[in-house]
Amino acid sequence: MGFNRNIITRADITNLVTPGALTPKTLGTDPPAGYVPPAGPGAAALAAPAPAAPAPAASVPIPTEDGYLTRLLKYVPVEVLGAYLFMATVIDSNVTGNLRAYWLGGLLAAVLLLTIPYDYLVLNVVRPEQIAMSVLGLAVYVFSIGGWFATTTWYHQWYASIAVAMFALLVGIIKVRPLPATSPAGG
Repeated sequence: MGFNRNIITRADITNLVTPGALTPKTLGTDPPAGYVPPAGPGAAALAAPAPAAPAPAASVPIPTEDGYLTRLLKYVPVEVLGAYLFMATVIDSNVTGNLRAYWLGGLLAAVLLLTIPYDYLVLNVVRPEQIAMSVLGLAVYVFSIGGWFATTTWYHQWYASIAVAMFALLVGIIKVRPLPATSPAGG
């Protein structure tokens, strides 16, 4: 999987390292959410837990709180975005006229809807608000490059610039709840 796609908050880390507290969902496995450190030179330094945090009772590696850029990356699932870009390119290369707008609109709707189960089932994202932000982030990205929106009469590229800036601000403002708990951290 690479890394835990759930936003990790300070409260999640506190719950993980507090003996007897409930373990945040997806952080209770070793490694958390299936993370496997890379092999090779410097791998030990990359896999080392943060030095300031105490070790949890279950000896699970302690993640760090996600910063702004990490949250931004976790909000927009790159796998779904890549699939959209591939399919939109195929449509752009093969469909012209009014049909192009219908195909791009259908593709956008389908990909936005598929983002929900993909985040939940494949990426193991457990917070509904993070899944909603993923859908919004994907829509903003498509809006920023044109996509179906560029086939409408009301779309202007400068609208997209404003939408991207607003989403970037929203990522910094939105605070998610701590991860739901699964079991006591100590046992």
